[in-house]
Amino acid sequence: MLSLVLTLFSFSIDSRAQLPDTLRWYFEANRIAVDAYDLYRDLASAGYDSTFFMSSICDVSIVGHADCNAFEIQNELLAAHRKDYLVNYFESRSYAKNLRLQTATNAAPECINADANPQWRRVDFILLKFEAINPEVEHKEPKLGVATNKKLEAITELNVGETLVLDGLNFYPGRHIPLNEAKPVLKKLLKIMADHPTLEIEIQGHICCGPKSSADGVDMDTNEPNLSWSRAEIIYDYLIENGIAKDRLSFKGFAMTKPLVWPEVTILDQNKNRRVEVMVTTK
Repeated sequence: MLSLVLTLFSFSIDSRAQLPDTLRWYFEANRIAVDAYDLYRDLASAGYDSTFFMSSICDVSIVGHADCNAFEIQNELLAAHRKDYLVNYFESRSYAKNLRLQTATNAAPECINADANPQWRRVDFILLKFEAINPEVEHKEPKLGVATNKKLEAITELNVGETLVLDGLNFYPGRHIPLNEAKPVLKKLLKIMADHPTLEIEIQGHICCGPKSSADGVDMDTNEPNLSWSRAEIIYDYLIENGIAKDRLSFKGFAMTKPLVWPEVTILDQNKNRRVEVMVTTK
């Protein structure tokens, strides 16, 4: 569960009377991700739609926070991951190419003997300044997706042998367990498979954070060196458990043989490579 809080101030651009200068997403303990579709919806409803970003040069600060619910190092990592997730979202959107980002992290101070405070479990989007460059730009809805730049529903339009990244399906680092924020993606995939009974897919798992190699990562949940396979398998099992016929599905792990970004220079690069794709095998 997460919530969004807006702080308002006034200015005008493209007939906008008011825009919030600060957007804050609050998280439950240990959560780091926001569904990409929810992010776009929240931003657009606050006035930060694709038209605004395409018609403005914006300076924005992204600040990740964490509270005192864990050790200091864990708090710092939580704050950094929350910040990086939002940065990654904007850096993968072509309409935000004029956005200039500053980043920071802020773990709660003096955590010793302090109670956990939900107000610290958040990420902040803060508009510092902007300059309009083309107020007449045509508005177009962005297409979400990392590898194919398509929404999940577009899987029915793919040809046999083509793949689609399950954008928004995120895992804990080193684990095959998806984050709770991935549930809407899984439900969408399940509905698509149920609505298209002739569609058959191969679920493909990938990992990050190492050399290009067929050697797989160690799954921290099982201590087995098959992390990319186990990430694919948990999606496979989810679909079968919810009524999709086993003979319509297969799964495979690719370890670090097909990174989307190479070399991995930043955490954002690692996030892009830590993924699951689906390949259409029969339509």
